[in-house]
Amino acid sequence: MAKSAAIIAAAAILLITIGYVRSKTFLPGDNAQSFTLHTLSGTIEYKDAKNSSHLLPMVIFAYDPRSAYMEAIWTKDSSVKALIMNSTKNGNYVFMSYSDHALQDVQWMKKRVTNQIADLHATGGKKNRLQSSNTLVMSKEKVIDAATAMNVSKRMHFVVLPVESSGTWIPLLLSQWTCQDFGCGYQQILVSTDSQFPYVIRRLDPRYDWLGFPTGSAEVVEFNACKSPGNASLSGKMAIAQHVKGCSYFKMVKAAYTAKAVGLTVVAAKDEHLVDMDCNGVECNVRYPVPATMISYTDGKKVFGMLKSKKKVKFSFQSTPSHNFYFGIDGQEMSQYQDVELDMALSCRGKRDTECPPWDHTVQLYVCCSNATSHCQQELGRWITSFRRRVGHWLTPVTPLLPLLSSNKCNFTMKTVPWAQPWFTTLNLRFSHKINATMAKKKGMPLKPTKLIPLFRGGTFDKNYNKKYKPIHFNITSTTKKVKLVAVITGHGSDNNNCAEFCITSHHFTVNKKHANVRTFSNAGNSLGCAERVLQGVTPNEHGTWLYGRDGWCDGQEVKPWVVDITKQLSAKSVNTITYHGYYNHTDPHPTFKPDTSVIAERQKLVLHRILSKKAACRLTPEQSLLAVKAVKRLHRALVLNK
Repeated sequence: MAKSAAIIAAAAILLITIGYVRSKTFLPGDNAQSFTLHTLSGTIEYKDAKNSSHLLPMVIFAYDPRSAYMEAIWTKDSSVKALIMNSTKNGNYVFMSYSDHALQDVQWMKKRVTNQIADLHATGGKKNRLQSSNTLVMSKEKVIDAATAMNVSKRMHFVVLPVESSGTWIPLLLSQWTCQDFGCGYQQILVSTDSQFPYVIRRLDPRYDWLGFPTGSAEVVEFNACKSPGNASLSGKMAIAQHVKGCSYFKMVKAAYTAKAVGLTVVAAKDEHLVDMDCNGVECNVRYPVPATMISYTDGKKVFGMLKSKKKVKFSFQSTPSHNFYFGIDGQEMSQYQDVELDMALSCRGKRDTECPPWDHTVQLYVCCSNATSHCQQELGRWITSFRRRVGHWLTPVTPLLPLLSSNKCNFTMKTVPWAQPWFTTLNLRFSHKINATMAKKKGMPLKPTKLIPLFRGGTFDKNYNKKYKPIHFNITSTTKKVKLVAVITGHGSDNNNCAEFCITSHHFTVNKKHANVRTFSNAGNSLGCAERVLQGVTPNEHGTWLYGRDGWCDGQEVKPWVVDITKQLSAKSVNTITYHGYYNHTDPHPTFKPDTSVIAERQKLVLHRILSKKAACRLTPEQSLLAVKAVKRLHRALVLNK
């Protein structure tokens, strides 16, 4: 009897322990616990941030063969190459699989990476180019050298056990952080006939900005979309068509539209992987209102067989929520930088994206110091909020605007539109490169920005935009050693030209009637213009249309000042002149629809630099300057989970 009681008690303790582990809730920003993973190259063990800093930052990717999107990003060569070339120099990448055949999956993934590294690697002495100290980018030759290839290879780890057999907290976190937005969930088709039980097949929808994806249910009819449809009528039916080489997806969609099909299901060719179907070149200028999707050759062959046997086949399009496929562990400490920078972060009411504002808005920082006169309430920084993403942290260099911080006591005001939902802001000013009087005596006193000359302001980008700008005249003295043009320009709104958010604008500053300084936003309207700038500070994996390029900005990024040294364009012996014009398509803007909705928001200044006096050098210290800033939160070296 006593023995039975002991067994029951032990079972109760076990159940309580299991219940406690399962009830653990992970939130973005939590400290990561220790774990051990078994990989193709041996064991990797994370203990804590201090003892495992060589593994950080780390991205964990969980491959799921039930997702057609997962297959597509691994079978597409350009996708794997992008992973290799855009990886950070010190980041580690851990690849896992949900499949019971995890070992085969990761061996295949490693082979894909190895083959693409070999394809990028050239032995003729060509070397890759570094965009910055941490970021690899494609060189013109699109190659990497042997040292880079080795560095990338050693930072990629392939786990041999399935995610749910890893013996870690990782599967619990992935199940709690359900995947949302593009590429998430299981996109499926429920296939049913009049003579058997239904079954589910995978599908991959086309590029999000080209075609819609099918919904609802429809009877399926075989259709040769790569030939002229003639007088075929598929009204109310879902067309299913075999893709063949040389036949564009655009042609297939057009044929389905001509036949009045309610949608198109493309079957991959025999040796073709699933791809996110896309238009090409001028095809993208025409959009047919036909939703489309793609299925594998094997699944398509089975459907064609049922249709040939005269069975009535119906497709029902569905999406099943999934666990997450990836998350990050960030253990990097923000390092100190020279000069003056704005260290700004945005967060939300809670720790999940659903608790964040859904729309993007402009956030501006204004400053007014105690002894300021004309410079009071001047813009010091500008950011664009993310589309419902709780992570956002930027360092913005603003050294040329140092004259705005004219005393040890300043008021800082952060503003956005009154109808925007609230974000929580953390701001620190980072002062560095303290003036060393002893070194200054040996090397000479450094230059310091000492004076600002306000220039032109933005406004409605219509036919009258350039009429209001008059030339500005100014003098410089012999004590002025350098002059810089500093401009912060962003385009917003939408007229019949998609201006000024999605149209390409150019901004021309002409000095003394002969020196042209031009800022052109060629990234505007590019379908992946902002997605490709994640390595430049854009918050990744936002919701909404964050991927599109904008006119001088991206969602989830700071707007960095454009700085041009115009010293050699000026004269200290005569009056200098600067003019400004903003153009669309190389001419004055002239919208014909909603002209008052297109706006250019800009602030421009001339910054005069003089030699810093010894007296000033003795007074300027980071400690004094930092008295003006109330730090909401200091940065610490910590291991943080980022969803």
